[in-house]
Amino acid sequence: MVSNKSHNAVNLVDTKSSRGLAATGVGTIDCARHDMKLPNGVGDLQKGERYINMNYIMCSALLILAMSMINISYDIACQWHKRLWTRMETMPERLSPPHESSLICFFVPKFHIQAHVDKCRTNFSFNWSRYVGRTDGEAPEWGWSNINRVASSTKEMGPGARQDTLDDHFGDWNWKKITALDLWRTLHKKMIEAVKWTKEHSEALSELEKTIQPALIAQWKAEVESWEEDNSSPNPFESRFNRIPQDLQAGINVSLHTDVSPSGLITSGMDLKDQQARLRSSLANVSLHNTDNQKATTQTQIASLQRRLDAWAHIQELYMPVVCQLRHRSSEASRRPQELKPEEFNLWLPSQLPAGTPLDLTLAGHEWELRYAQALDALNEVRSHLRLRSHMYKYKDKNVRGQVGSTRAKKIIDAVESRKHASVLKYRRVCSALLSLGHRLEKCGWELTMRPLLDSDVKPMGDMEQQGRGTISWIWLDSRADNSCTENERIQDCVRLEWCKARARAHRWSEEVELLLEEMRRVLAFLRWQGSWWKERITLRTLNSAPAQEGLLWSDVPTLVSGGLLIPESGEIDMPTIDAPPQL
Repeated sequence: MVSNKSHNAVNLVDTKSSRGLAATGVGTIDCARHDMKLPNGVGDLQKGERYINMNYIMCSALLILAMSMINISYDIACQWHKRLWTRMETMPERLSPPHESSLICFFVPKFHIQAHVDKCRTNFSFNWSRYVGRTDGEAPEWGWSNINRVASSTKEMGPGARQDTLDDHFGDWNWKKITALDLWRTLHKKMIEAVKWTKEHSEALSELEKTIQPALIAQWKAEVESWEEDNSSPNPFESRFNRIPQDLQAGINVSLHTDVSPSGLITSGMDLKDQQARLRSSLANVSLHNTDNQKATTQTQIASLQRRLDAWAHIQELYMPVVCQLRHRSSEASRRPQELKPEEFNLWLPSQLPAGTPLDLTLAGHEWELRYAQALDALNEVRSHLRLRSHMYKYKDKNVRGQVGSTRAKKIIDAVESRKHASVLKYRRVCSALLSLGHRLEKCGWELTMRPLLDSDVKPMGDMEQQGRGTISWIWLDSRADNSCTENERIQDCVRLEWCKARARAHRWSEEVELLLEEMRRVLAFLRWQGSWWKERITLRTLNSAPAQEGLLWSDVPTLVSGGLLIPESGEIDMPTIDAPPQL
């Protein structure tokens, strides 16, 4: 995986000051699965993160890889991969990667891809591509927190001392990763989780396929496999109906932060608001008898959201200084920090500002455009979930018999119902924000298409309890909806997308099991080889002192441990400390 310290380095190449500097940063090539630095995989960046620098570093690292398939993960892979091989023609011939004889696939890491457009999320996602298991591609980002502390020293060093220092630290990082590859504590725990989810998602896929005609499954399977073989084929994970455009009008860059633009601030804030809603829903469904794993997952979600809120609120103060006064005056500020729950934190987006509070019209305009597109998407989601639920009910009534089958079918229908309810709440939140912004920005006419969504409006097109007096819900009469296809085609498209995603989830977890089995085998093989390597070191030196000879005895430990000869019944290995006696 390609990684870098600044995700906006490409955009800031011409603005980043490099006068008097031999290097402005470092780029690395890492193993995206195990987070180890590759040989020849570290290079200097002279003026931001230019393509030519990253191309050279990547080619240097790929020289040692003789593989038929290479997966490259990069946070801007969607734009970096374009014309990549044309740019490679300017590189020395010895550095040219074997792209004609190898299958090279490009991905965007799972965390970074959330900030990309929908097309990137389907074409560059680890979730939908084969042979990657549950790899998230984010592992290299973790390493920067370890090496960033060295920058204050290396920035004043000469080139030789700086490179040696970085080599030492990166080598130490790799060694720590090797010692952390504990079969029991690390890989075994991952295997238990992978086997569990493989079974669960395989059963879910099987249950879903029982509601679909075999001919359709065969057709969809052929489409997915065709796309997996050749990404130029139509992407089966994209809806075949028109989507509402969400483009913002391009304007002058008035960013007050190097990493977050005004529209980026609003987008992140809206995303955080959605995460707060999801967390509230999760906490509301918590039972009194949750398992330790479920409790740990919930605590992880809370901690992750709190970190994101803290970082976002700090940047928000640059663009909206008034929020500092609002937070101090609010009841939240009177609480102790540890009592303030992240799902209750008030973000103070422009739509939430009280009347009479100074308002930045640029920020408000960004939120208006984003909210309007978000409302249209939420309405499309409601319609999609209603179609899918209707299909599930019809199949259940026609084909499912018995308590076991009915229970499983109800579980699937309840999951769709839960997603539909979340989309309804999302639409209502967005309309409330539009109402607040509409008064401040003097927007008119939007209420004609974004009507209040009542519970009585959330019903399928053919769901009329009183045929003589019933009417079609306004959500199906929206002029912006795609009416070029029949209702059956819409339902089939919703089911197709659900099937493609369910199949991908089952396959990714199955691949994860296979990858973990191979990793376990390779870890044992590596430990045996390293034990033999240490054994050979004994004959290279003659030591007469007793402490030195005792130290040589410990050179047998890796071999004995890897062979299972020194593992006690408790499974714990009592290794000596690394502190050597004074005479050594």
